[in-house]
Amino acid sequence: MTRARLAQWGFLRLPDVWLPCPREGRCAYFERWYQAQWNYTAIIGWPGKDPLILCEDDFLASMQAHILDDDEPREHDPWDDIFSGV
Repeated sequence: MTRARLAQWGFLRLPDVWLPCPREGRCAYFERWYQAQWNYTAIIGWPGKDPLILCEDDFLASMQAHILDDDEPREHDPWDDIFSGV
């Protein structure tokens, strides 16, 4: 994967974020890319969220898994009671 490929797929570069680095035990800036249609944020350098360490097929598979997880049924939502008249 490359940053250019992320941009081709509709990812937008967000401002860098200051987070505790999971590898180094200190804070560091991380580059973020967001794709609104997939509601997914890729974080360059973050374990499990860095698309640059994956080949394109593996990244697409992780995106598909992310999208399918979003479609799982939610637990009971209290708003449902209001609209059902309970």
